[in-house]
Amino acid sequence: MITQCAENLRWLSSAYLVVDRSGNHGVIIDAHRALDPLCERAEHERVTETHVLLTHHHYDNVQGIAEVAQRLGAPLSSRATLSPPSAKSTGCSR
Repeated sequence: MITQCAENLRWLSSAYLVVDRSGNHGVIIDAHRALDPLCERAEHERVTETHVLLTHHHYDNVQGIAEVAQRLGAPLSSRATLSPPSAKSTGCSR
């Protein structure tokens, strides 16, 4: 399994690349605009990002997240898209 962190020091926030054991599929967690190290690692390891996951809706995590998902060609999933429709949620949706 591959895990790597990229920090955005402006807000002291982190984004993560997590890749399965086979090394073929991965997810980006809490993407922000300082993702170049994660994207470079994914490209180097030939990882296909299957999702961009958002754990919460704070500004440091949602800034540019749609662009990140589009750049990676991966769907954006958040609490709102993963929760049943009847559940209260404050996450962003697709």
